Amino acid sequence: MVEKQKLNFTFSKNQRLTHKKRITELFEKGISAKAYPFRIKFLSNTLAFHRVLIAVPKRNVTLASNRNHIKRLMREAFRQHQHKLNSLPQHIDLLYIFTGKEKPNYQEVETKLLKLFHTIQTELKSTENS
Repeated sequence: MVEKQKLNFTFSKNQRLTHKKRITELFEKGISAKAYPFRIKFLSNTLAFHRVLIAVPKRNVTLASNRNHIKRLMREAFRQHQHKLNSLPQHIDLLYIFTGKEKPNYQEVETKLLKLFHTIQTELKSTENS
């Protein structure tokens, strides 16, 4: 009988990107992709796991409660689908930014995140081949 690998759906503290130097490096050198109302920037890292920073600018969403709600949706979608990034040849640091003005629903966040994950995979495979 084939045993299925157990998927880990946690979002632990070490998966959060918090280093200012690395965040600056991501903004300057990171590969960018868009799927409105989201934008990502990513770079490969040397760690054994992916790290993510979730941002919802105050300029776009003025109410703190709405910003927090959007961040919760983004974090949940990432947590549920982070295992899809494990097929990548290396681990990445990911900056996940909300650029819209209206509060999205979870379904929209999830579909756009999956689209962005697919973009990441194609970008990394094309840079690996060249």
